[in-house]
Order: sequence, then C-alpha cells, then structure tokens
Amino acid sequence: MIVSLPSGASLPQGYDLGATDSTILNAASTLSQFTPVFTIAQLVNVMNGDAVYSEVKPATQKEILDRVKYMASIRITIKAAAHQKYNAEKRSRPQLEHSTFTGFLLPANIWEDGISGETYIRLLQQPPLYTYAKETRQIITEKYEMMDLTHVGTKKSPIRYMTPQVRNIRDFFLREINRISKQNKVSGTGPVLYESVYTYLLKDPYGTFDITKKPSKQRVNQNIARVLDVFVGKGKLISWKPEPKGRKKLYRIVLQLP
Repeated sequence: MIVSLPSGASLPQGYDLGATDSTILNAASTLSQFTPVFTIAQLVNVMNGDAVYSEVKPATQKEILDRVKYMASIRITIKAAAHQKYNAEKRSRPQLEHSTFTGFLLPANIWEDGISGETYIRLLQQPPLYTYAKETRQIITEKYEMMDLTHVGTKKSPIRYMTPQVRNIRDFFLREINRISKQNKVSGTGPVLYESVYTYLLKDPYGTFDITKKPSKQRVNQNIARVLDVFVGKGKLISWKPEPKGRKKLYRIVLQLP
C-alpha cells in the first residue's frame, strides 16, 4: 500500500518526508497488517519486493534502522477538520471519524535480540498518515509482484538490483499512474514532467542524484526508462514515450494506461 503526505500536514521544522522515509512507512504499515512484530531485514525485503526471509546486507539494515529510529522520534499532525466538514456534505464521500490525526510518524518499539542479533520492530499503533489515508480512502494498493522490478515473470529484467534510486522512481510512478487513472478515465493517458521526477528524487536524504552533474542525470533518465519498460512488461502500462519541448529533449513523459 502507498500512503502519501497530505497538504496541511504539520512536521517539525527542517524535516520533510523524503522518498526513502515514505517507502519505509508504507512497508511498515503493510507488514503490520500481517504480523505485529517484524525484523529490519523483513522491512527491507518488503521495500524491495523480495521474498520476506531473503538475506539483507548488514550495512543496508543499519542504514534503514537509523532512519526508522529517526522517524520514530518525529511527531506529525494532520488537521483535517475542513476535509471532515467537506466530506460530511455528501454521504457518498468517505466520512472521517477524526478531525485531527497526530502522533509519531512511525510509532514503534525497536529492540535487538541479544542471541540472534536481529533487530525487531513492533508498531504501537497505526501511523497517523496510514489512519488518515484509510479514513479518506486514499490508500493505493499494489500487487506485491509490482515491487520487484528485477524480473518480469520468470525472466530477468534490465534492472539488476532494487537500488534506492530505482525504488524511489518505482514509487513515484506508481503514484502518478494512480493519479492519471483517476483524472483521465476516458483516455487513460497522461503526462509526467521529468522535472517532477528529479524534484522527488532530490528530496531523499539517502539519494545519490546530483542534478548539476550530467552523468548523474543521465543515470536517472536511464533508470526512469528501465522502470517504465518493466511496468510495460508487467502490464502496468501499455506504453510510454518521452516528449521534447524547445531545446529540451526530455521534457515530459506520456504514459498510456491499460
């Protein structure tokens, strides 16, 4: 499931919900639907779409653990009184039980098993963003097979590893596909600006994208193409094509949905 930060959400000054944090939040919310306690390794595997008990490098586990601990210390407030009032005007709209959603971004207990060395997470309650998204029916659900882009069916794809950048591009376009499907139900076609992808990637504190360096930008554009090609192979898209504007060869991407 994919939960996004709504407008009007209040976070501590200087903190923004970056791409990696967003993926952690979504993976933890998903896992908690099936098990009350899970390991950092299992969390990483769900983020990548791998088998839940696959091995995860210690360095990767530490990186995600540090971020989980930080998120567990961040408080968030969503003031939804206006949204609640607006939806109450029509019974066909989802009715919000709460006018305010507040708590830690990822309310969790975190501890290490001294014998196994595994680090465990238990969510104390559903994250405020998840509760808000559930009440407003704004949760996007995806098949688990869509998380792993290294394979299309039983065949290997051009994507060798689910790197943080590939993962972030995947999640960005899953949101965009959902947006287009709601806004353009007749044509099933919609544009996405390359600049909007760049902006999303630059918000990630663990990102490696440097927009000032040509090789870095080329690598992002290659990963965008690979992700979208895999989406076509998996049936998430019919097609996609880049379109220029003026001197910009890569201005926007036109997605054609099934």
